[in-house]
Amino acid sequence: MEEFLENSLDEIAQDNIRCYLGTYGDAVEARVSQCVKESKKLFKLKFWGSSLTLSVTAIEILIRFMILRPLVQGAFLSEEWAEILSKRITTGRSVEDRKLLPAILKQWKIDITVIKTKSNNSLWDTIQALINKRHGFVHSGEAIQKDEASKGFEAIDSLIKDIIAPVAEKLGFTLTETGKWHQIHKRAPDGGEHYMSFTPLNPFEKDRQLKQNTTART
Repeated sequence: MEEFLENSLDEIAQDNIRCYLGTYGDAVEARVSQCVKESKKLFKLKFWGSSLTLSVTAIEILIRFMILRPLVQGAFLSEEWAEILSKRITTGRSVEDRKLLPAILKQWKIDITVIKTKSNNSLWDTIQALINKRHGFVHSGEAIQKDEASKGFEAIDSLIKDIIAPVAEKLGFTLTETGKWHQIHKRAPDGGEHYMSFTPLNPFEKDRQLKQNTTART
């Protein structure tokens, strides 16, 4: 009975995560692509600080909307808790705050602390360093070097390739075939084929409305 309950809860959690990514994945991916495209333009123009800022924005979007929110909400916590954890990881100053993401990913058998970027640097250390560098540039005008800005692109690529893609594959997403989060290509045992579809929505619009409602109440 305990094994049955555990498996049932795991299936429900995966359904919740699949539904979240199927609904919001396309909008999040489009927003990240936009940030990366503009960041690369700034990089070519040698605006290292501005380029890094947009790269870190893309990193934070990936962490918040493609990892934390779906995984945390899939574990039956509220959307409010998912948002709180997202903010603590991306803006928290303490070491304990930054440990939240690795702890959550370990539940999916992913150890972010051992993942390496293309230049063989620790992904997790790189992300934390980039966030701190972005804070220094935005709030104190700290100079950003070319090699520091380039690490932002490596971190984004590694987050997608080594974390988001494996989770998506485990959940049955067929991104290489459909190119869309809201459409999953499924093959039946009898050889038939069909698609599982979700209604794509924009999580950023939803967040904007929530903030407006909160401001109006206060």
